Order: sequence, then structure tokens, then C-alpha cells
Amino acid sequence: MAGPGGASAREHLDALIRASRAAADPGLLAAAALADTPFVQDWAASEALRALGAPRDPREPSGRLTLFALGRDAPAMARGALGVFGDAVDEGVVAVPGSLPSDPFPGLPSSVAVFGARPEDAGAAVATLARALGPRDRALVLLSPEWGWAAARPPEGAGMDVLRTLDARAAGAGWSAAARAGLRDRLNGLACGGLAARIQPARLMGLRLGGDPPGTDPLGTAVPSGRDLEIRLRAAGLPLPPGIVAALRAPDAAHPGAGRSSSGAEGIQTIRTRGAGVAGALAEARARGLDCSVLTYGFRGDPTAAGRGLARVGRALADGLGGLTLPACALAVGRLDGEGGRFDALCRAAGAALGGSAHVAVDAWALASGEPDLHAVVVVEEEDRAPAGLRCSSDPGRDRWAPGPG
Repeated sequence: MAGPGGASAREHLDALIRASRAAADPGLLAAAALADTPFVQDWAASEALRALGAPRDPREPSGRLTLFALGRDAPAMARGALGVFGDAVDEGVVAVPGSLPSDPFPGLPSSVAVFGARPEDAGAAVATLARALGPRDRALVLLSPEWGWAAARPPEGAGMDVLRTLDARAAGAGWSAAARAGLRDRLNGLACGGLAARIQPARLMGLRLGGDPPGTDPLGTAVPSGRDLEIRLRAAGLPLPPGIVAALRAPDAAHPGAGRSSSGAEGIQTIRTRGAGVAGALAEARARGLDCSVLTYGFRGDPTAAGRGLARVGRALADGLGGLTLPACALAVGRLDGEGGRFDALCRAAGAALGGSAHVAVDAWALASGEPDLHAVVVVEEEDRAPAGLRCSSDPGRDRWAPGPG
């Protein structure tokens, strides 16, 4: 059955996926966010004055511009920053938690080191560059989800393999995402303000791409109590290597970020990609004459069970429940975490429960049920505080677009 314009639901969905990914592109979002900051505006004015031969204001930073891009979307965010600053970037580190493609940065300055799946090496490079910064230098920090698996300074006697094993066991013991993030932060010398402390006294600008659990921040948060973490780990019966025990029993004030403020920061901004992606999809739906609504669902616990719940949501929407009367739906989930990840498991479970009719795109977004008119975008997020299972957290009529272009 064809929808508006003669297109099928699958064709509409594919167009919405493309529009959503374009609107949520981390590089474009980073460039747009940077363009409006005093950090960039002051830098541009300073460069213009230098080009005109005007004397430099001695109160303004005049040294190096150093880039630190860490996390899953570090390559895209670095690309966006380079589009703003061009060859003004003097040096830096770009690090991702997984493997890098063969040539992720055409034209990247040779002074910017690139790391893939080498968090300890990346962390050492970050610390070395940060320590060398002075009061007249600038540091641009671009953070995206999983930054702590991309660059880390683990405690002596406990490498990243030990931390990964401990994190997996904590997850198996039922620890929430935020609790596990607190454990990782305690055991990473770049977290909890550790990176900001190393960057001082340079002028700091930070952009954080939404996605990590609350509290995961190298630019300034409280250091989790090592004593409380050790008590909880032992209560869960998790084995603790000597290096982990020593790190947890060290005074909280000994953490590199403890007691350090980010008062030298120009500003730490958070970019919400999910909102941008949904807005892009809805704008495309509106242009296509689709009467499209947004439902937001949160889940925690077993992703397979949540996927089956999502399939029930799809059937209910297809039957005209929840105030949506058209006979089909599209189910879109937030950025998936790759083959074998939790959102992948959720999508595949939903697809199987829908009788194999679901379209699964593991590297992007989404599920579609049926071939009639597309009418709903359903966003699924993992929520740390949500009750186990799947729950609706928005009204079916909210964020509704009227049909018709423009």
C-alpha cells in the first residue's frame, strides 16, 4: 500500500532515517555549537586583527590551540572543529574506543595523534599535551559517548583489561549504567575533572555530545567514594585485583580531579543528538505530507524482553490505539551500538516478534512494521532509573506535525 506521493512506508522510513542521521551528524552539530561561542568569536577576531597587522592584546590568549576529541564520535566532531578552525589547530589527540578506518581524517594535521582501541596510549598522550599548556594557550575538548574507553589513565597495577572485566561483572551483577560509570570514573585519572585539572591554566572550551550516563565527565564532577564502591563490589561478590583495591582505598582527594574547579573554562556545552535527529525526521515527514507523531519509550534490563514489548507497541499503533488511527507505524530507536550491542538485541527481538517484517539497520536507526502509511516515530532510550521493561514517557499527541509540506 502506497502512502502520500505514491511512496511505500519503507521508502518513507528510509528517507526519514537519512534526514535524521543528517540532522544529528556529530560534526555538523559540533561546528554549529562552536560557531556561536565566545571562544570561537574571540579567536576569529584575534586572527582577523593579526591578518591586518594590528598589535595583539596582551590579555588575550596567543599561544597554541590544542584539540582533544575523545569518544565514539570523536572523528566526526574533530572534523567539525577543523571546519571551524582550519589549520589553526596546532596539535591534539583524537581517540575512539574501537578500531579506526584506514584513513579517518583526510587532511588532518600531522601534529594531531590518532588512537583507536588504545585507551592507555591515548590517555598518556592526552596527559602529556595537557601538562604542556600554559595560560596563553587554548584547549578545545570534544567529548562523545564512551570517551572513557577511548582515553584513560587507569591506576597502577590495573590496566584497561582489568577495568573491562570489572565493568562486565558489575553489569552482570545488575549495576545500573550510572553506577558503573561512577566506578569507571573513580578508576580513570582523566575523569571527574582530571582532564580539566591537567589543562589548567589554559583557556578551555568543551563540547559534550549527549549519551553517557550522568556523572561521566572529565571536565568536572565529584569523585565517587572509593570506600562506598569497594563495599558495594564486595557485597556483590566481585573479585577485586590488588591494583583495584589500592585505587579504591586511596584517599578520594588523591584523585587528579579532586578539589579542582573548571573556573578557567569558557563553557561546557552539551549537544543533544537525539532531539536533533528526531526533529530532522519529523521535518522530513512534514515535507512528505505525513501525519507523524513522536512517542518516547525508555527501557532498562533485558533488551530482548524490551524488544518484544516494542513489538507489542507496534501492533497497538498499527491497530489504531494510542490516538493514532492510521494502519501502520514506524519504530525508530536511537543510535544503535553495533553488532551484538543492547539496541541491536532489542531491534532483533522486536523484528522476530513482528514476524520477520521489521527492517533492522544496526548501524543507524530503525524498525518498520507493515507497508501502509507511515505515521509514528517511536524513540527508544535506555534509562538508568526506568523500571525494568518498556515504558512510555510521552503523550501520543505530543510533538505532532500536521500533514502537508512546509
